[in-house]
Amino acid sequence: AVGAGPSSFVVRTRARRWTAGETKVFYDALRQCGTDFSMMELYFGGSRDRGQLKRKYKLEQRRNGRLVDMALDPRCGMRLDMG
Repeated sequence: AVGAGPSSFVVRTRARRWTAGETKVFYDALRQCGTDFSMMELYFGGSRDRGQLKRKYKLEQRRNGRLVDMALDPRCGMRLDMG
């Protein structure tokens, strides 16, 4: 029998690509807030939610782990250039 499953009533939004500007704001927010994704939402003015920020963090951790570590290290005074 076909019935309603747990995901029947979930409203999904289509994934939106991150622009270079948004990625820079992400790293600035990461430096200021650490991994507090709820606080990071304020940097994006409602355009990105907590889940999107967490997924972006995991993706960046895999792709640019060193850059993420630098953003999270308070002793690192280097500018985070997104080149």
